[in-house]
Amino acid sequence: MDTTNIGNQQSGGAQDIGSQATRWLQDYQSGAHDQVPHHEVHQAYKQMTQDLTPDQAQEATAQGFQQVPAAQRPGVAQSLIGLLQKHGLSPQDAGVQTTDPNQMSPNDMARLTNHVQQQQPDALQGLFQKGGALSNPMVGIALAGALAYGASKFLPRK
Repeated sequence: MDTTNIGNQQSGGAQDIGSQATRWLQDYQSGAHDQVPHHEVHQAYKQMTQDLTPDQAQEATAQGFQQVPAAQRPGVAQSLIGLLQKHGLSPQDAGVQTTDPNQMSPNDMARLTNHVQQQQPDALQGLFQKGGALSNPMVGIALAGALAYGASKFLPRK
């Protein structure tokens, strides 16, 4: 995968990455998730969270998880909990009130995601591997939604 394109999009500001993220989100939502370059989504999300304050990253990621249909959120939450545990991280250390995937809110899922990103940035890459959580396109919807929201609200415009 060519990550040069991502760097160029990000150096182009919020408009470029926001447009790309919106296309990725639409592809995920329409069922064309096989067409989405998962590695690029990961790289763009990783870069965005480095460019934002922790509160901004939390807000953008929570907005992304709002894009996931409520019926699908428990499965996504379970994937995130599993990812933390696989890497020796405690969901409670992320500041969530519950570890019951059926009770987790988009804010809780964002806290888990951001905790992994801060503690073990390369761990999120596992979500993007074949057979990882992105085999469930709902995770892709969330991260692409976070990118689109974060770019539109927080990243500088050209």
